[in-house]
Amino acid sequence: MILALIIGVSFVSRGALLLVRGVRDFRFAMEASRWPSVLAIVSESEVERDSDSEGVSYRPCVSYSYEIEGRSYQGSTLFPGFENAYAFARSAKGIAEKYAVGSKVYVAVDPRNPARSILDPNRRRHIHVHLASCSLLVMIGLMLLVWYLRR
Repeated sequence: MILALIIGVSFVSRGALLLVRGVRDFRFAMEASRWPSVLAIVSESEVERDSDSEGVSYRPCVSYSYEIEGRSYQGSTLFPGFENAYAFARSAKGIAEKYAVGSKVYVAVDPRNPARSILDPNRRRHIHVHLASCSLLVMIGLMLLVWYLRR
């Protein structure tokens, strides 16, 4: 019975924290989708392998350079959301291959801060999935808490 309380509080608190982060990422995506685009050249495109206590993940690392009013800038933000890490190398490799070194791409640039840019601000399906998952986690936690309090 106490386990339901512990799990419920854990789910609600963890889900709420992740939900706040997801809302922040979604707001950034909406803002960045309205930024003007400029032509950029991909200068680096590779896949990094990360491993920690939770397992192995793969991250596409794409860097690009662009110029605004005669000043050069470098960017590496692919799309809004978390660290853009994938469980499978193939997923990360597919993204890295899409942006081959030397290719020309359009990047959205913050008009108030030209050093801030993003390669694909409209790619936000994963944020919707994240928000739904976090909401579900909070709801399950709340259900466990209600169940615990009614017993």
